[in-house]
Amino acid sequence: MPEVGEVNVHIEPLVERVETANEARLVRSNMEYELLKIARSTPEIVDVHSVAAHQVGDNVHVSLHCTLVPQLPLAQAHKITEDLKFRFRKAFPQIFNVNIHAELRRQLK
Repeated sequence: MPEVGEVNVHIEPLVERVETANEARLVRSNMEYELLKIARSTPEIVDVHSVAAHQVGDNVHVSLHCTLVPQLPLAQAHKITEDLKFRFRKAFPQIFNVNIHAELRRQLK
C-alpha cells in the first residue's frame, strides 16, 4: 500500500475483559479534559490532539499526540514527554500506561 505514509503499532497487555465504550465514557469525558489542561500548561508544547483515555480493568491507558516547539533537541523533547507522563500519573494514579507521540515541526526554508 504505497499510499500509506505512516503506521503506528502498539501491543497492549492481554486482559481478561475489555470494557465497552459506554463503560469507558466517564473516564474519557472527565480525564481527557484534565489531561489536555495539564499538557497545554507545558510551555514547550504548542498543540495537543488525539487525546484518548481508555479504562482497561482497574487501569487507564492514555495516548495523545503533541506538537513541540520547532528546533527542539531530541533529548529535550524526550525529557518533556517523560515529565508530562509523570504529571499525568501524579494527577491520576490509576493511569497505567501513557503513550505520547511527540511531533517536532521543523520550519521550512
